[in-house]
Amino acid sequence: MDAILANLPPITKGWCIAILSTATLLSANRLKLVNLLFVPDKALTTEPWRLITSFCTFRSLSIELFLEVFYVASSCGQLESRFTTELSLFPTRIIDQFNQQDRNAQNQHQEQGDNQRQGQRQGQGQISQLELLRSFIDRNKSIDFLYYVGQICLSIIFVASLIHYKLQFVILNLGQILSHLIIYIDTQKTPNELINVMGLFTMKKSYYPWLVAIVTIILNHSGGGGLLDANNIFNSPLVWTYIVATGLGHFWWMVRDVLLSSIHYDSNDRRRLLKQKLLNRHGIIKFDIIREGLIWLLLPPWYWVVLSRIKQRRT
Repeated sequence: MDAILANLPPITKGWCIAILSTATLLSANRLKLVNLLFVPDKALTTEPWRLITSFCTFRSLSIELFLEVFYVASSCGQLESRFTTELSLFPTRIIDQFNQQDRNAQNQHQEQGDNQRQGQRQGQGQISQLELLRSFIDRNKSIDFLYYVGQICLSIIFVASLIHYKLQFVILNLGQILSHLIIYIDTQKTPNELINVMGLFTMKKSYYPWLVAIVTIILNHSGGGGLLDANNIFNSPLVWTYIVATGLGHFWWMVRDVLLSSIHYDSNDRRRLLKQKLLNRHGIIKFDIIREGLIWLLLPPWYWVVLSRIKQRRT
């Protein structure tokens, strides 16, 4: 376990350590499980710590717990290591402005001579606005990922509270929802990638969430808990865990990786600039309300300050 934790990115490592620490304290009877789980009537009023502890509380030390930690370490670790704030999350007009300034600067460089300009840039230490933004994104991947996971956690709390107040059903373990939600998002990003399952066999990632679900169901209902009974299926917390995790996982994958990065964004900078010039020539103003709304929803708020400062910087 120490070898696994040592190679994890910071946010995933912190979550795994929190899960193992909580399980150890539960096994040592230093904490009571009933005081850590998500109960909306208490978590949203007099016991707000439940909003955090419910994501770190799975169960006491057991084989099932180490399997959950393995799921978190593998899927969340891979998602965090590949995570970046894509340029598609930024307002298109600002990115196009940075691109246009880069093109203008490159044209000036060619006119002045590459050698002369290279010496000037080395002497002055200047970089383009787009390069400056990319460098800031690279330096802040961990905090950006934490913000992303925080948004997901808030959506889980909202849906779990809605289910409680509308359907009178309590989902106590929010950490399990977050774990399977991240597994779903990770497999949707790279569905055809092969994954090694605990050194036993390899399979496509697209099948991995279903394998995890089957293993979890077997471990939790090995005594015949009647999960497949039509009268009891929607009274099982495990069923609601997978319903909420899959539904919210699909939502976050769709809005970030499909709608905002593909459907409502053209990744070809040159083609996008030509389209904008054509619209400006004919006096047409294009406003994509869906894209603008998603940008305000997903872009970390500190980037608005960063963009403002970069725009004021002369390249």
